[in-house]
Amino acid sequence: MLHTDIAWLNILIFAVGLAFLVKGSDWFVDGAAFVAHRFNVPKIVIGLTLVSIGTSLPELATDVYSSIQGLSDATYKEIPMGDTPGSNISNILLVLGLSVVLIKKVPIDKLLFGRDTMIMSAIFLIFAIMYYNFDISQANGGGAGINRFEGGVLFLIFIAYMTFLIKRKDEISDEVCQIEDQAEKKVKNLTIAIVFLVLGGAMIAFGAKLMVDNAAWGARRLGIPATIISATVIAFGTSLPELSVTVAGILKKETDIALGNIIGSNIFNLVFVMAVASMIGEVPVVENANYIVPYMLASAAVLVVFMRTEWTLVRWEGIVLLLLYVIYISINVYTAVTLSVGKTT
Repeated sequence: MLHTDIAWLNILIFAVGLAFLVKGSDWFVDGAAFVAHRFNVPKIVIGLTLVSIGTSLPELATDVYSSIQGLSDATYKEIPMGDTPGSNISNILLVLGLSVVLIKKVPIDKLLFGRDTMIMSAIFLIFAIMYYNFDISQANGGGAGINRFEGGVLFLIFIAYMTFLIKRKDEISDEVCQIEDQAEKKVKNLTIAIVFLVLGGAMIAFGAKLMVDNAAWGARRLGIPATIISATVIAFGTSLPELSVTVAGILKKETDIALGNIIGSNIFNLVFVMAVASMIGEVPVVENANYIVPYMLASAAVLVVFMRTEWTLVRWEGIVLLLLYVIYISINVYTAVTLSVGKTT
């Protein structure tokens, strides 16, 4: 495990892991886009893998590593249930909230709302039903959570959603052109593209390990659930790609792509990332952090109301979203401090 007994050094290692994870994901996508384009891979395939899944790579790496480690260490099992819903909360409240505050006014496409936002909301609800109503196996402690069967169901939803996206290939192709253009500016030839792929993949894996190992260490050291750490610090870190893409899109007036990025990432976080993680190792619910999924549902509900109101997101609504994020962080901090103090008394 890559951690020490020195708190400040572990924080530094965590930060390095985050930087590796985010930059590695960026390089990996650029390299993959160049290679795919060079070998004439159909645009729909590039779109489904890079446009839709690209910004979820940090969550995928983090949760897969956590699930693998969780097969032998119970602390790691708690991380996906914090990171994945927590990342969705960060995407809606922090990423979108900050973007709306910056741009003042974001028009809402009715088709995006009626189709993509409703799909996201339905998947959130399905996930919550699974979360509360079906127990994991007794071998993993029993109780609520996402078991392997539920992970399989989520993965089937993922396949159905991918099939749905294939029918939207014209829309995806436009986004792919932008990704290919960006990749060609950074990657000049096939050799560099392969280096980006290999180095980016290695950075993703190593960055996830640094982050997760130190999150588990912090949970043990402070006596708090790893879920809380992953729902705040890790979730913020893994949402940085969405923040970058969304802010850039909104500042360029490409609001449909920016909003679509957040909604698509939220969907993939549950039906792909959580599906894969839970099929590797069942993901338990931590009693002291069982407010995270309801908060995710509430965040989606607020977003739906704001998007539907005059088909526009305005600055005061962005401020509300940011305030809700501050409240979310405050709840987590209060819970963590209460549990930590309770353990030492």
